Amino acid sequence: MNIHPNFFWTGRVRKLMLIPLLTVFLSGSLALAQDSISSTGLKIDPEYLVLVTTLGNLLKVRQQPTVSSTVVGRVANESKLPLVTTENATNGKEAWFQVEYAQGKFGWVSGGYSKKIRTVKKTEPSKIAQQVEDSQTPITELKIDPEYLVLITTRGNTLKVRQQPTVSSPVAGRVAKGSKLPFVTTENAANGKEAWFQVEYAQGKFGWVSGDYSKKIRTAKKTEPSKVAQQDSNIEPPAQDEKPVVTNTKTQKSSALPSAPVTESVTESVTEPAQKKKVKTKKPWAKIDGFRSAKFGMKMQEVREAIYQDFNIQGKKISIINHPTQHTKNLAITVNNLLPNSGDSRVVYGFGYQSKKLAHVNILTGFPVDSNISAQQVVNSGNFLGKIFFKKRYQKDGFVAHAKLNDGSVLIFRGKDQKGRMVLLRLSNPQPNKNNKDIKVTLNLSYIEKPGQPDTYQLKENDF
Repeated sequence: MNIHPNFFWTGRVRKLMLIPLLTVFLSGSLALAQDSISSTGLKIDPEYLVLVTTLGNLLKVRQQPTVSSTVVGRVANESKLPLVTTENATNGKEAWFQVEYAQGKFGWVSGGYSKKIRTVKKTEPSKIAQQVEDSQTPITELKIDPEYLVLITTRGNTLKVRQQPTVSSPVAGRVAKGSKLPFVTTENAANGKEAWFQVEYAQGKFGWVSGDYSKKIRTAKKTEPSKVAQQDSNIEPPAQDEKPVVTNTKTQKSSALPSAPVTESVTESVTEPAQKKKVKTKKPWAKIDGFRSAKFGMKMQEVREAIYQDFNIQGKKISIINHPTQHTKNLAITVNNLLPNSGDSRVVYGFGYQSKKLAHVNILTGFPVDSNISAQQVVNSGNFLGKIFFKKRYQKDGFVAHAKLNDGSVLIFRGKDQKGRMVLLRLSNPQPNKNNKDIKVTLNLSYIEKPGQPDTYQLKENDF
């Protein structure tokens, strides 16, 4: 099946990229000092970048275009580096690329593990996941505080950025010591100390850094926020990590998604009052109480009546599914076009083992429910739902938006209402065939009454 031309799938399609790739600059103890552009006369080619495509996590940067040359640094896989020039092999192939691998530092990377690409200005958006990413900016609505930056003061070279303000949360990226990051908000410890700072650690990407290894500083007058330190989620820090702190947030774990130090000085002067952001009307709280007429706490017969009311489906068209290990019962129906052009969806109503009442609802759209639906249609449905969910207010605890998980899938949205009930929207990793055609994508929408407290059959500790 055909996908819209704006979506170009390259190479190994299994690696769905939600978050746009940024240039990763790495300079450490192995890096040798290089001359700046002004002193060397080297010029960046504005039309091209060099994309690192090594099979490992890091690619060596060498002083000269030969494997026997000194290693001056390393860059992470999928980094995009400014191109200076190329060195061709005898067969005319671009064997080496000269790049700016860190600010003012130049070296050579092998053309066997990198390739030249056009800059974004002359390139159409690539991959279906880019469409999800494109919708991120207008709907996350995280606001930068123009008065402050967060200065990274870790004793090591890099500091971990967490998805949530707790040391048990997955690592979303790392930032270099000395980086100054745009500040969003603060999570205080029980003693009132600013234990965590929410920051923009890469363009359009937000996370939390420990207050023990960073501090909030005022921005300079009449200047824009400092450069965003860029992410390198593949490089282990050589030294310091956060130490545990006491917070008021019980954060659920979620798997994620993918620095150059900022060297300019900071003037700790008071910003003009006019720079303060305008107070916007708060969004209404989300109310997650089930799916349409089927509400949490309903018994099976009541849910059957709700299904008939919502979809005019009854009798044998409602399947009964018995879970083999959880010993729970589920009602399942197939509904066409829950959203415009979404194809068939499978709606499963789950009941608790002990309560016998509705506890969760799962809705599957795309593969394998509808084999005729295109990947683009599934992504469109995910974007549409994500925008709807972002119109409401959710607890900070457990809130996630546009996160790439370890299995390659994308957590488009996760949030809890005031009663702790959760909505979760997840886009699966596409499963292409041998010819990279007929890509199979699944959108999974879940409404959960008691996340983390499943009402399923549990063996007692001393039963066996």
